[in-house]
Amino acid sequence: MKKIPIFFVCWFVLLLLLSALVSSPLHYWRNSIQSNLIEGVILQQIDGRLWDGDARVSLPRLMTPVDLQWRFNFPLINVQVTHPLFQGWGAASIGLDGADIWVDQAQLDMGLFKPVAQSNGVSLNGSSFIIDRLFINVGYDTFVPRLWRGEGSLETINADYRFNNDRKNIQIKGITVEWLTQEQESKMLVRSQEGKHLLTLEPTHQQELEIAIMPPLLNEVGINWSGKADYPVAVLVEPLF
Repeated sequence: MKKIPIFFVCWFVLLLLLSALVSSPLHYWRNSIQSNLIEGVILQQIDGRLWDGDARVSLPRLMTPVDLQWRFNFPLINVQVTHPLFQGWGAASIGLDGADIWVDQAQLDMGLFKPVAQSNGVSLNGSSFIIDRLFINVGYDTFVPRLWRGEGSLETINADYRFNNDRKNIQIKGITVEWLTQEQESKMLVRSQEGKHLLTLEPTHQQELEIAIMPPLLNEVGINWSGKADYPVAVLVEPLF
């Protein structure tokens, strides 16, 4: 009888182990996945298989958990995200050192931004923020994207705030948002209907969001500013998680 080389036996066993690993129910791996998540993010539930599943995740700054669904559709993974304050869908491609994400469309309710505004003495109302298209390349070692580009818009926003002991209310229409990466810095530029630069938002490696308030925003709310038009009036720092 011809002997089977030990190499082929080991290779066959390895394939069996890999097949069992990939096809096993994801809830078996819940604790292992949880141990690799960012601090404060809780994996409440995960079901299905690696190629077709769903999960429920809790984030520190959200009262309600986020529902995720995915399905492998070679060569991409179709993804849908659902929450009372935001919904979105698109696709992802997973690599060894990071992931590419394509957001086909997403909708963010104004309630998502209210906690940040209220912590700075501003009350917000308005229409939902619409992401028309967005591409993100992100590594596994940091929350900050290595590259992103896209566009979004906000039809109307109303802000109620206090200034010099007076309560003021303003309305801004036709806001646009551009995601761009320049000199390895990924930022969001918020502009008015006339194209004036109102805000710059930039995620940091400390899992924070830097919000730079530009002079045209002060002009929009009726405050005169004599400084440089391209230099921030102030920079706010808000935790992301």
